[in-house]
Amino acid sequence: MLEPGSSKAPERSEVDETDPPGSFGHGLAVGFGLCAALVHVALVGLAGDWVKVYEEMGAKLPLMTRITTSVAWQLGVPVIAALALGALILRRPRSGIPYLAVAVVLALATACTYWFPTAPIGELAGNLRAD
Repeated sequence: MLEPGSSKAPERSEVDETDPPGSFGHGLAVGFGLCAALVHVALVGLAGDWVKVYEEMGAKLPLMTRITTSVAWQLGVPVIAALALGALILRRPRSGIPYLAVAVVLALATACTYWFPTAPIGELAGNLRAD
């Protein structure tokens, strides 16, 4: 804004290094990571039913199925997600690499939570044949 009686525009100040980054990509990565964590929580409710089915079948479960249906996985992923996302929000690193890394790890964890609890049923269904 021009001061009265002045024809010269005020000088713009340089961005201070202590200013938070204004990157849209950083916020997008945090939002994606948060959505992945929420989808994981929703999938955990479905995984409880699969554990009961496997217990009734008495089937030996693959390692990844045992891991992703364990309570440690089901509760650990959201806790780690909250800590990682909270650290990103509070510390606000300038580089986009930490944001991208957290978003990718949370997406992979959610994909594992979706895929591995149902994998034994899918394998069993693939082995059935109509004679």
